[in-house]
Amino acid sequence: MAEQKQNNANIFLKLFIALMFFIGFLVFMYPFIANGVNNYVAQKELNAVNQLNQSNQKASAKKLEKLIKKTNKSQKKINNLVYHLSRISWGKRWKMYPRRVESTIKSTR
Repeated sequence: MAEQKQNNANIFLKLFIALMFFIGFLVFMYPFIANGVNNYVAQKELNAVNQLNQSNQKASAKKLEKLIKKTNKSQKKINNLVYHLSRISWGKRWKMYPRRVESTIKSTR
């Protein structure tokens, strides 16, 4: 019976040592495993954000293209208006002060 108790204690001691060794191994490996898991999660989040950005970029490009076309049309109208106003303005000045304007034009050349 004493031999049985000693045998049970010996098995218990061997299991306890094996359990402590396994726990120590897990504690040792924790930083590596945690780093790998964090990198995996971060990569998944980045992929999701990149997909969202790509879809937003396409929509933004379409909006920007429409805005550029609209701006170009309005800019052409403004340029045309400025051109005609300047012709009208110079025409009036030319009639009112033909010599002064003519001499100014010659002096700037």
